[in-house]
Amino acid sequence: MQFYSYLLRRLVMSAIVCVLCVTVLVVGTRIVPGDPATALLGKQASPELIAQTREDLGLNDSAPRQLYDYFSSLLRGDLGTAYQNEVPVTDLILTALPHTMILGFTAMLMAVIIGIPLGVLVAMRPNGLLDRTMGGVSIGLITIPQFVFVLVFLLVFSVALGWFPAVGTGSLSDPIGYAARLILPATALAVVWIGWMPRIIRANMIEVVDADFIRAARTFGLKERVIFHKYALKNALIPTVAVLGLGLGTTMANTLFAEIAFGRQGLGTLAYEALRVQAWPIVRATALCFAVFIVFSNLLADLSYRLVDPRIRLEEEPVV
Repeated sequence: MQFYSYLLRRLVMSAIVCVLCVTVLVVGTRIVPGDPATALLGKQASPELIAQTREDLGLNDSAPRQLYDYFSSLLRGDLGTAYQNEVPVTDLILTALPHTMILGFTAMLMAVIIGIPLGVLVAMRPNGLLDRTMGGVSIGLITIPQFVFVLVFLLVFSVALGWFPAVGTGSLSDPIGYAARLILPATALAVVWIGWMPRIIRANMIEVVDADFIRAARTFGLKERVIFHKYALKNALIPTVAVLGLGLGTTMANTLFAEIAFGRQGLGTLAYEALRVQAWPIVRATALCFAVFIVFSNLLADLSYRLVDPRIRLEEEPVV
C-alpha cells in the first residue's frame, strides 16, 4: 500500500509539472517577438488581412482564454492545426516521434553496453593504469558539451572520411540504410554517458565490495570472480538505475541538436522548422513532448529505484 500511495503522489506531481509546462508554453508564445500572422502572409499583406488572420487564428484572445482553449483541446488529444498547411499537429508529432525515440533509446543502449563493462573493468583494478586512463577520458567526455560531439562526428566521420551518410533519416522499411544513418548521431549522443557510466559503476562497486555481506561471502570461500560479478555488480547496479532514467530524459531532449545537425526527421527538426516560421502550435507540441520525456524519465527512474532496491521497500513497510 505504501508503494501505491507513493506512486499516486508521484503521478499527481508529474501531472502538475506538465500543466505548468503547458501554461509556460502558451503564455511564452504570446510574449516572444514576432507576429505569426505576418510570418504566414508575408510583409506585403495588407493590415486588414493580417488583422483578420489574427482574429481567425485566435491570436487576439486573452492569455486565460488561449490557455483554456489549449487545455480543452489537449484533453481531447487535439494539439492544434499548423497555420501554414492546415495539417493537424498531432499527425506531425506522430510522424516525427518514432524517429526521435529510436535515436534516444539507441544512444542510451550504446552507453549501457559500452559504459557498464568499462566500469566493471576499472573497478576490478582500482587505481591501476586502466582506471587512471579511464578517469581522464571520462572527465573529458563529461565536460565537453554534447552538441560539440555532434558537430565533430559529423565533420570527421561523415564529411572528411565519408564513412557514414552526412544527412538524412532513411526509411524504416530499409533497416540497413536506416541504421547507417542512425549510428553516428546516436554515438554522438551516447559519448557523454559513456563517460559517466564507468565512473558511476566504479564508485558503486568500490563501495559495495567493502560491505559486510561481501566479507561474509569471502568467509564462506566463494571465488572472488563469483563474488564480484554475482553479488557486488548486482548491488552496484541499483543506484545506476536512477541515473539511467535521468539520462534517458536528458538524451531525448538533446536529440534536438543531433537531428538538426544531421538533417534527421524528428521532433527536433520539426521544432526548428516551426520556430523559423513562428508556427506556435507546432512549437508548443514539440516542447511539450520534450517536457513529458523528462518528467516521465524522472518518474520512471524514481519508481524503478524503489522496485529494485529492497532496502527502500523495507523502510516503507509499516511496523507491526
